[in-house]
Amino acid sequence: MSAISRRRLLQSGAAASMLAASAGLGRAAPAGGGTLRIGVPDTGARSPLLAPFLFETLTQIDAGGALHGRLALGWEAEAGGARWRLALDPGALWHDGSPVRAGQVAEMLRTGAGIIPALKAIEASGAAGLLIRLDTAVAGLPFILADGQLALRHPERPDLGTGSYRAAADGGVLERVGPMGGAFDRIECISIHGQRAGRDALLDGRIDLCALEDPAALAHRRTGLRHASIGLERLEILAEGPGADAMARALKLGIDRARIVQDWAGGFGKVGNDHPLLAEPVPHERHIQAARSLLAARGLVAASVSLDAALIPDPATKRLVRALARDARAIGLRLTSRSGAAPLTPRLTLRTRPMDLTPEAALWAARDGGFEACARYQSDLATLLAGGDSTGRAAQVAAMTARLASESRIIVPALRERLVMHGPRVEIPGDLRGVSLASRRAA
Repeated sequence: MSAISRRRLLQSGAAASMLAASAGLGRAAPAGGGTLRIGVPDTGARSPLLAPFLFETLTQIDAGGALHGRLALGWEAEAGGARWRLALDPGALWHDGSPVRAGQVAEMLRTGAGIIPALKAIEASGAAGLLIRLDTAVAGLPFILADGQLALRHPERPDLGTGSYRAAADGGVLERVGPMGGAFDRIECISIHGQRAGRDALLDGRIDLCALEDPAALAHRRTGLRHASIGLERLEILAEGPGADAMARALKLGIDRARIVQDWAGGFGKVGNDHPLLAEPVPHERHIQAARSLLAARGLVAASVSLDAALIPDPATKRLVRALARDARAIGLRLTSRSGAAPLTPRLTLRTRPMDLTPEAALWAARDGGFEACARYQSDLATLLAGGDSTGRAAQVAAMTARLASESRIIVPALRERLVMHGPRVEIPGDLRGVSLASRRAA
């Protein structure tokens, strides 16, 4: 394959889709050809990592947090946001060449009733229109329609989508759909397991791009390989069981956040603010004695706490677990690496979540992850979705983040850059968060 140009790579959005990034899916003019080879943990069209290539949502949120149409070319609110009319692209086709009908879209969206808030009914309005009725006003509905769980599949053949690429007979190959598809003729997905295997495959020329699992292990700097960021993910620590509230408050006071950024993110990140919204880091001072006092008041000093690291067991995870065990000891807790602990025992769960670009998308995505247990979460979310002037909205968001940070049983100590690794033939900038995927249709 000839050298891959910067323009073609940016239009393909391969790096973003490889990690299922949901943002930055925009339109681009048709271009180029050739084959892009990406290393993925598994191959085949059913891999969730390939979904952004194969399936589209009605709307999209770009890297700057702005909302754009995708399969929906426009939308209009009625009844104060309790009713929405959407105009679908009349030229949209499924991958088998059949037209996308409004009734099919309505049928698929009804299966996402748990995702669309206050949903009352969805019906076709003409050949290329939708009418969505809600029980209450939801001014932020178009942001919700960008949720990847609402990506459209053919109701009778769920392997068919409307994205830039369709799966070939060989499930490990994606083919561009028509002249207005993505920037490459083909995308070949090659099974690569582990960062070392990805580095070797890049050096051998077997692949062009792969994920960088452990940002701290940037040994590729000495091999001519390069890296680029495609966004942020947050580390969440969920406290559960007896004394969970006290454990969460104590850990928020006792964790060395700067050390977590270094050990887990390899320095490619920043401290977290204990909530799911993007915001500038605030100063966090450790208060070991205050943390110990909180635990003592609940009889938790020297308590044994089960730790379930629901993360890839790579070197970064091992460093993270060691750092957390050290911080826990400092405030009087003893961590034990044991998953599936009994409900009546104190326990912590480690997990990661992608950072959403807007408050609406972030709060909606976090509604079933533990933050919703906060007393005013539902009312805060409803207020935000109902819209309002920008000045009042900024104050609402600030108040929400403060409440989430203080009340939730989730600690967010750090954010980490999601990185990809590529060879010298692939010319891309160091930050891909503003990169767009090519659409089926021209801009």
